Amino acid sequence: MNYPNVCEPLEMSVDSCLTNVAKAKSNLTSIKNKLIDFEKEISDVSVEGLPEQTVKTILKDVSQVKEDYDRIRKDIYELHQLQQEVSNSIRSKTDAVITNLQELRNKVLEQNRPV
Repeated sequence: MNYPNVCEPLEMSVDSCLTNVAKAKSNLTSIKNKLIDFEKEISDVSVEGLPEQTVKTILKDVSQVKEDYDRIRKDIYELHQLQQEVSNSIRSKTDAVITNLQELRNKVLEQNRPV
């Protein structure tokens, strides 16, 4: 008798989550690159006519966004590691449960055999 793979929905969810984390990493990398480009461009632009405080505020904001990006990227990496650990643990425990159920099934079948 074949039993449905009880791990399949879980594995699909974990895979989907990992795909989303990879997409988020890609998006964050793109944002970081755009911020770096913007920072280079703003430093090359003539700031004549702009109040010095405005330029300082813009550069400070760009730096803050970069710091936030780095923090978010670190958090995503840590989350990814935790997801892998949880996924491995769940798979291992599910496999153990399936093995135990199969052993119990076999014992029941052996006990019900006519002598």
